[in-house]
Amino acid sequence: MDKGATTTSHVSPSEAATRVRHDVSLLSEQDLYLFNEGTHYQLHQKLGAHLMTVAGVRAAYFAGWTPNGTIVSCISNVSS
Repeated sequence: MDKGATTTSHVSPSEAATRVRHDVSLLSEQDLYLFNEGTHYQLHQKLGAHLMTVAGVRAAYFAGWTPNGTIVSCISNVSS
């Protein structure tokens, strides 16, 4: 499932760190089914912030559920 994948093979590490990927998700079809059913009791393992490495780039994955939200912000203090 490609939702605007960003490849990092032709960019510098600092430029890659500022890119946003939309093709990475911890949520599986089963997670979505259980969530919609109202019986997913382990959502803390899927939503929120999680450190992970994708295509050799270590970054933070963030997912949230805001049914009535109009703006979502994620603020971080990151030093190089």
